[in-house]
Amino acid sequence: MYPFIAPDESYLVFNSRRPDAIIKSVLCVSFRNAQGGWGEPQLIDLGVEAGTPFVTRDGKFLFFTSGERGKSDIYWVSAEVIEELRPQ
Repeated sequence: MYPFIAPDESYLVFNSRRPDAIIKSVLCVSFRNAQGGWGEPQLIDLGVEAGTPFVTRDGKFLFFTSGERGKSDIYWVSAEVIEELRPQ
């Protein structure tokens, strides 16, 4: 849910629900492969429930929501968490 596609279309960050997991709402990233399709989604381990991703225009920060419905807030981390997962 709630996909964010990088301006250069090299990756897609989205919210994934995992009803049987301790952290039920997580962010995942999928990178564009050489054939133009999307690679296998990888978990962005933020250690908290996360949703509604957005990366700043300069690519430096990943914003996301976290918290209970109706009581959530907006948080941010370095977008390096995405780049560390990029295939070589």
